[in-house]
Amino acid sequence: MRDFLLCFYVSYGIIKKKKNRSEVAVNIMNENSQAVIALCSYICPVIGVTPVEINEWAYIEGRLNEKGKTPSVILGFGAEDFKSTFGFDDAKATRMMRLLSRRNAVVAETERYASVGINTVTRFDSEYPHALKSKLGSAAPTLLYYAGDISATKNECIGIVGSRNVTEFDNDFVAEITRTSVNNGFSVVTGGAQGVDAVAADTAVKNGGIVVEYLADAMSRKIKSKIVQKRIRNGQLLMLSYISPESSFTVGMGMQRNKYIYAQSLGTVIVKADYNVGGTWSGALENLRNRWSRTYCRRCDDYRGNSELIRRGAIPIDEEFDPTDARKIYNEPKQLSFFDM
Repeated sequence: MRDFLLCFYVSYGIIKKKKNRSEVAVNIMNENSQAVIALCSYICPVIGVTPVEINEWAYIEGRLNEKGKTPSVILGFGAEDFKSTFGFDDAKATRMMRLLSRRNAVVAETERYASVGINTVTRFDSEYPHALKSKLGSAAPTLLYYAGDISATKNECIGIVGSRNVTEFDNDFVAEITRTSVNNGFSVVTGGAQGVDAVAADTAVKNGGIVVEYLADAMSRKIKSKIVQKRIRNGQLLMLSYISPESSFTVGMGMQRNKYIYAQSLGTVIVKADYNVGGTWSGALENLRNRWSRTYCRRCDDYRGNSELIRRGAIPIDEEFDPTDARKIYNEPKQLSFFDM
Protein backbone atom coordinates (compact mmCIF):
# COMPACT_ATOMS: atom_id res chain seq x y z
CA MET A 1 0.00 0.00 0.00
CA ARG A 2 2.80 2.43 0.87
CA ASP A 3 4.60 1.66 -2.38
CA PHE A 4 1.34 2.29 -4.23
CA LEU A 5 0.90 5.68 -2.56
CA LEU A 6 4.47 6.67 -3.36
CA CYS A 7 4.04 5.70 -7.03
CA PHE A 8 0.69 7.51 -7.12
CA TYR A 9 2.12 10.82 -5.97
CA VAL A 10 5.18 10.51 -8.18
CA SER A 11 2.94 9.95 -11.19
CA TYR A 12 1.04 13.17 -10.51
CA GLY A 13 4.14 15.22 -10.01
CA ILE A 14 3.80 15.87 -6.29
CA ILE A 15 7.43 14.70 -5.84
CA LYS A 16 10.28 13.81 -8.15
CA LYS A 17 11.53 10.24 -8.39
CA LYS A 18 15.18 11.21 -7.95
CA LYS A 19 14.66 13.48 -4.97
CA ASN A 20 17.16 12.65 -2.24
CA ARG A 21 15.62 11.29 0.95
CA SER A 22 17.61 13.70 3.11
CA GLU A 23 16.18 16.59 1.06
CA VAL A 24 12.52 15.65 1.49
CA ALA A 25 12.99 15.15 5.24
CA VAL A 26 15.17 18.16 5.98
CA ASN A 27 12.84 19.52 8.69
CA ILE A 28 12.90 16.43 10.87
CA MET A 29 16.70 16.28 10.97
CA ASN A 30 16.59 19.08 13.56
CA GLU A 31 17.03 17.33 16.91
CA ASN A 32 14.74 19.78 18.70
CA SER A 33 12.06 18.85 16.19
CA GLN A 34 12.77 15.14 16.63
CA ALA A 35 12.10 15.49 20.36
CA VAL A 36 8.80 17.26 19.68
CA ILE A 37 7.75 14.69 17.10
CA ALA A 38 8.63 11.76 19.36
CA LEU A 39 6.64 13.07 22.31
CA CYS A 40 3.76 14.91 20.63
CA SER A 41 2.95 13.19 17.34
CA TYR A 42 -0.09 10.96 17.00
CA ILE A 43 1.49 8.85 14.27
CA CYS A 44 2.96 5.48 15.29
CA PRO A 45 0.77 5.34 18.42
CA VAL A 46 1.86 3.40 21.49
CA ILE A 47 -0.99 1.29 22.88
CA GLY A 48 -2.36 2.82 26.06
CA VAL A 49 -0.13 5.91 25.88
CA THR A 50 -1.41 9.38 24.99
CA PRO A 51 1.03 11.73 23.22
CA VAL A 52 1.94 15.00 24.90
CA GLU A 53 -0.78 17.62 24.41
CA ILE A 54 -0.20 21.31 23.64
CA ASN A 55 -0.67 22.46 27.24
CA GLU A 56 1.64 19.73 28.52
CA TRP A 57 4.30 20.72 26.02
CA ALA A 58 3.97 24.34 27.14
CA TYR A 59 4.94 23.21 30.66
CA ILE A 60 7.88 21.12 29.38
CA GLU A 61 9.12 23.96 27.19
CA GLY A 62 8.78 26.43 30.05
CA ARG A 63 10.90 24.29 32.37
CA LEU A 64 13.54 23.81 29.70
CA ASN A 65 13.51 27.54 29.07
CA GLU A 66 14.12 28.22 32.76
CA LYS A 67 17.15 25.94 32.68
CA GLY A 68 18.50 27.38 29.42
CA LYS A 69 18.15 24.04 27.64
CA THR A 70 16.67 23.06 24.30
CA PRO A 71 14.30 20.13 23.64
CA SER A 72 17.11 18.13 22.02
CA VAL A 73 18.37 17.19 25.51
CA ILE A 74 15.23 15.10 25.97
CA LEU A 75 16.47 12.64 23.36
CA GLY A 76 19.06 11.42 25.87
CA PHE A 77 16.77 11.39 28.92
CA GLY A 78 16.05 8.44 31.16
CA ALA A 79 13.10 8.18 33.54
CA GLU A 80 15.02 9.85 36.37
CA ASP A 81 15.83 12.80 34.14
CA PHE A 82 12.14 13.37 33.45
CA LYS A 83 11.46 13.25 37.18
CA SER A 84 14.23 15.63 38.20
CA THR A 85 13.80 18.10 35.35
CA PHE A 86 10.02 18.32 35.23
CA GLY A 87 8.89 16.96 38.60
CA PHE A 88 7.06 14.06 36.98
CA ASP A 89 5.93 11.08 39.04
CA ASP A 90 6.80 7.49 38.13
CA ALA A 91 3.74 7.00 35.92
CA LYS A 92 4.32 10.16 33.89
CA ALA A 93 8.04 9.52 33.54
CA THR A 94 7.28 6.01 32.27
CA ARG A 95 4.79 7.47 29.79
CA MET A 96 7.45 9.87 28.47
CA MET A 97 9.97 7.06 28.09
CA ARG A 98 7.48 4.93 26.15
CA LEU A 99 6.78 7.85 23.82
CA LEU A 100 10.48 8.53 23.42
CA SER A 101 11.13 4.89 22.58
CA ARG A 102 9.21 5.29 19.32
CA ARG A 103 11.51 8.06 18.12
CA ASN A 104 13.04 6.14 15.22
CA ALA A 105 9.68 4.78 14.09
CA VAL A 106 8.04 8.23 14.19
CA VAL A 107 10.92 9.86 12.31
CA ALA A 108 10.79 7.12 9.66
CA GLU A 109 7.03 7.51 9.27
CA THR A 110 7.43 11.29 9.06
CA GLU A 111 9.94 10.78 6.25
CA ARG A 112 7.49 8.45 4.56
CA TYR A 113 4.80 11.13 4.64
CA ALA A 114 7.29 13.65 3.27
CA SER A 115 8.00 11.33 0.34
CA VAL A 116 4.34 11.57 -0.71
CA GLY A 117 4.09 15.34 -0.29
CA ILE A 118 3.01 15.70 3.37
CA ASN A 119 5.76 17.42 5.33
CA THR A 120 6.14 18.15 9.02
CA VAL A 121 7.16 21.38 10.72
CA THR A 122 7.54 22.02 14.45
CA ARG A 123 7.82 25.09 16.62
CA PHE A 124 11.59 24.75 16.39
CA ASP A 125 11.81 24.98 12.61
CA SER A 126 12.26 28.35 10.90
CA GLU A 127 9.45 27.51 8.45
CA TYR A 128 6.84 27.29 11.22
CA PRO A 129 4.05 29.90 10.72
CA HIS A 130 5.20 32.98 12.62
CA ALA A 131 1.65 34.29 12.98
CA LEU A 132 0.67 31.28 15.11
CA LYS A 133 3.67 31.70 17.40
CA SER A 134 3.31 35.44 17.84
CA LYS A 135 -0.45 35.43 18.47
CA LEU A 136 -1.07 32.11 20.22
CA GLY A 137 2.17 31.86 22.18
CA SER A 138 2.38 28.59 24.09
CA ALA A 139 -1.07 27.61 22.76
CA ALA A 140 0.31 27.32 19.22
CA PRO A 141 0.43 23.70 18.00
CA THR A 142 3.70 21.91 18.71
CA LEU A 143 3.81 20.54 15.17
CA LEU A 144 1.94 20.85 11.90
CA TYR A 145 1.64 18.65 8.85
CA TYR A 146 1.49 20.51 5.57
CA ALA A 147 1.28 20.05 1.81
CA GLY A 148 2.30 22.89 -0.49
CA ASP A 149 4.59 25.88 -0.18
CA ILE A 150 4.66 26.77 3.52
CA SER A 151 6.07 30.21 2.75
CA ALA A 152 2.45 31.16 1.94
CA THR A 153 1.97 31.60 5.70
CA LYS A 154 4.13 34.73 5.41
CA ASN A 155 1.53 36.37 3.16
CA GLU A 156 -1.00 38.92 4.36
CA CYS A 157 -4.19 36.91 4.75
CA ILE A 158 -7.93 37.41 5.07
CA GLY A 159 -9.81 34.58 6.77
CA ILE A 160 -13.25 33.60 5.54
CA VAL A 161 -15.43 31.38 7.74
CA GLY A 162 -19.05 30.31 7.90
CA SER A 163 -21.58 27.53 7.69
CA ARG A 164 -21.41 24.50 5.41
CA ASN A 165 -25.08 25.09 4.63
CA VAL A 166 -25.25 28.13 2.39
CA THR A 167 -27.58 29.66 -0.18
CA GLU A 168 -26.78 31.26 -3.53
CA PHE A 169 -27.18 34.57 -1.70
CA ASP A 170 -24.36 33.52 0.65
CA ASN A 171 -22.21 32.20 -2.18
CA ASP A 172 -22.44 35.49 -4.06
CA PHE A 173 -21.29 37.37 -0.96
CA VAL A 174 -18.35 34.98 -0.40
CA ALA A 175 -17.29 35.26 -4.04
CA GLU A 176 -17.40 39.07 -3.95
CA ILE A 177 -15.33 39.54 -0.79
CA THR A 178 -12.88 36.84 -1.92
CA ARG A 179 -12.29 38.55 -5.28
CA THR A 180 -11.84 41.89 -3.52
CA SER A 181 -9.37 40.40 -1.05
CA VAL A 182 -7.29 38.70 -3.76
CA ASN A 183 -7.30 41.84 -5.90
CA ASN A 184 -5.92 43.76 -2.93
CA GLY A 185 -2.99 41.37 -2.54
CA PHE A 186 -4.30 39.12 0.23
CA SER A 187 -4.20 35.35 0.39
CA VAL A 188 -7.34 33.64 1.69
CA VAL A 189 -7.49 31.41 4.78
CA THR A 190 -10.25 28.83 5.19
CA GLY A 191 -10.95 25.55 6.97
CA GLY A 192 -11.03 23.45 3.81
CA ALA A 193 -14.65 22.37 4.34
CA GLN A 194 -17.70 22.49 2.09
CA GLY A 195 -19.93 25.53 1.85
CA VAL A 196 -18.31 28.90 2.56
CA ASP A 197 -14.78 27.43 2.61
CA ALA A 198 -15.11 25.75 -0.77
CA VAL A 199 -16.60 28.80 -2.48
CA ALA A 200 -13.86 31.05 -1.09
CA ALA A 201 -11.11 28.64 -2.20
CA ASP A 202 -12.52 28.18 -5.69
CA THR A 203 -12.98 31.92 -6.19
CA ALA A 204 -9.49 32.76 -4.93
CA VAL A 205 -7.85 30.26 -7.28
CA LYS A 206 -9.90 31.39 -10.27
CA ASN A 207 -8.75 34.95 -9.61
CA GLY A 208 -5.08 34.04 -9.33
CA GLY A 209 -4.95 34.05 -5.54
CA ILE A 210 -3.42 31.73 -2.94
CA VAL A 211 -5.42 29.65 -0.47
CA VAL A 212 -4.19 28.58 2.97
CA GLU A 213 -6.35 25.82 4.47
CA TYR A 214 -6.17 24.70 8.09
CA LEU A 215 -7.76 21.25 8.03
CA ALA A 216 -9.47 19.31 10.79
CA ASP A 217 -9.66 15.98 8.97
CA ALA A 218 -7.49 13.59 6.99
CA MET A 219 -5.00 15.38 4.76
CA SER A 220 -3.92 12.03 3.31
CA ARG A 221 -7.35 11.66 1.70
CA LYS A 222 -7.71 15.22 0.49
CA ILE A 223 -4.30 15.27 -1.20
CA LYS A 224 -5.42 12.48 -3.53
CA SER A 225 -7.74 14.89 -5.36
CA LYS A 226 -6.47 15.89 -8.81
CA ILE A 227 -7.76 19.42 -8.24
CA VAL A 228 -5.82 19.66 -4.97
CA GLN A 229 -2.67 18.31 -6.61
CA LYS A 230 -2.94 20.86 -9.42
CA ARG A 231 -3.40 23.75 -7.02
CA ILE A 232 -0.41 22.65 -4.95
CA ARG A 233 1.78 22.31 -8.05
CA ASN A 234 0.70 25.79 -9.19
CA GLY A 235 1.58 27.27 -5.81
CA GLN A 236 -2.04 28.25 -5.15
CA LEU A 237 -2.80 25.96 -2.23
CA LEU A 238 -1.18 25.25 1.11
CA MET A 239 -2.87 22.75 3.43
CA LEU A 240 -1.91 22.53 7.10
CA SER A 241 -3.16 20.37 9.95
CA TYR A 242 -2.16 19.77 13.55
CA ILE A 243 -3.71 16.30 13.58
CA SER A 244 -2.36 13.09 12.09
CA PRO A 245 -2.71 12.98 8.28
CA GLU A 246 -4.93 9.91 8.69
CA SER A 247 -7.28 11.31 11.36
CA SER A 248 -10.99 11.80 10.75
CA PHE A 249 -12.91 14.95 11.66
CA THR A 250 -14.21 15.49 15.18
CA VAL A 251 -15.99 18.53 16.63
CA GLY A 252 -13.10 19.11 19.03
CA MET A 253 -10.58 19.15 16.19
CA GLY A 254 -12.77 21.59 14.29
CA MET A 255 -12.93 23.94 17.26
CA GLN A 256 -9.17 23.83 17.69
CA ARG A 257 -8.60 24.43 13.98
CA ASN A 258 -10.73 27.60 14.03
CA LYS A 259 -8.29 29.53 16.20
CA TYR A 260 -5.50 28.82 13.70
CA ILE A 261 -7.58 30.39 10.93
CA TYR A 262 -8.07 33.54 12.99
CA ALA A 263 -4.45 33.67 14.10
CA GLN A 264 -3.17 33.28 10.53
CA SER A 265 -5.32 36.18 9.32
CA LEU A 266 -5.05 39.95 9.65
CA GLY A 267 -8.83 40.05 9.50
CA THR A 268 -11.46 37.30 9.40
CA VAL A 269 -14.87 37.60 7.74
CA ILE A 270 -17.79 35.69 9.25
CA VAL A 271 -20.26 35.02 6.46
CA LYS A 272 -22.94 33.09 8.31
CA ALA A 273 -23.07 32.06 11.97
CA ASP A 274 -25.82 30.07 13.67
CA TYR A 275 -26.79 31.67 16.96
CA ASN A 276 -25.22 30.14 20.06
CA VAL A 277 -24.27 26.88 18.36
CA GLY A 278 -21.55 25.46 16.12
CA GLY A 279 -17.91 26.09 15.37
CA THR A 280 -18.41 29.37 13.50
CA TRP A 281 -20.19 30.90 16.48
CA SER A 282 -17.74 29.65 19.13
CA GLY A 283 -14.71 30.52 17.01
CA ALA A 284 -15.96 34.07 16.50
CA LEU A 285 -16.53 34.58 20.22
CA GLU A 286 -13.06 33.25 20.98
CA ASN A 287 -11.51 35.67 18.51
CA LEU A 288 -13.50 38.60 19.91
CA ARG A 289 -12.07 37.77 23.34
CA ASN A 290 -8.48 37.23 22.21
CA ARG A 291 -8.30 39.66 19.25
CA TRP A 292 -6.04 37.44 17.15
CA SER A 293 -7.40 39.20 14.06
CA ARG A 294 -9.94 41.88 13.29
CA THR A 295 -13.40 40.28 13.43
CA TYR A 296 -15.66 41.23 10.52
CA CYS A 297 -19.21 39.96 10.26
CA ARG A 298 -21.63 40.21 7.37
CA ARG A 299 -24.58 42.44 8.18
CA CYS A 300 -27.66 40.30 7.61
CA ASP A 301 -30.80 40.77 9.69
CA ASP A 302 -32.06 37.33 8.64
CA TYR A 303 -29.16 35.65 10.46
CA ARG A 304 -29.56 36.03 14.21
CA GLY A 305 -26.05 34.73 14.86
CA ASN A 306 -24.54 37.46 12.69
CA SER A 307 -26.59 40.18 14.35
CA GLU A 308 -25.61 38.98 17.80
CA LEU A 309 -21.89 38.83 16.93
CA ILE A 310 -22.07 42.41 15.65
CA ARG A 311 -23.76 43.44 18.90
CA ARG A 312 -20.88 41.82 20.79
CA GLY A 313 -18.22 43.73 18.90
CA ALA A 314 -17.72 42.26 15.43
CA ILE A 315 -17.27 44.90 12.70
CA PRO A 316 -20.33 44.91 10.38
CA ILE A 317 -19.60 44.69 6.64
CA ASP A 318 -21.43 44.26 3.36
CA GLU A 319 -20.40 43.60 -0.25
CA GLU A 320 -18.41 46.85 -0.22
CA PHE A 321 -15.99 45.39 2.34
CA ASP A 322 -12.52 46.95 2.17
CA PRO A 323 -10.00 44.24 3.15
CA THR A 324 -7.17 46.80 3.52
CA ASP A 325 -8.85 47.85 6.79
CA ALA A 326 -7.41 44.63 8.23
CA ARG A 327 -3.92 46.12 8.00
CA LYS A 328 -4.71 48.41 10.93
CA ILE A 329 -3.06 47.50 14.21
CA TYR A 330 -5.51 45.18 15.96
CA ASN A 331 -3.46 43.44 18.64
CA GLU A 332 -0.02 43.44 20.18
CA PRO A 333 1.86 40.17 19.57
CA LYS A 334 2.42 37.99 22.60
CA GLN A 335 5.93 37.82 24.06
CA LEU A 336 7.93 35.10 22.33
CA SER A 337 9.76 32.50 24.37
CA PHE A 338 13.49 31.84 24.18
CA PHE A 339 12.84 29.06 21.65
CA ASP A 340 10.74 31.28 19.34
CA MET A 341 13.44 33.89 18.74
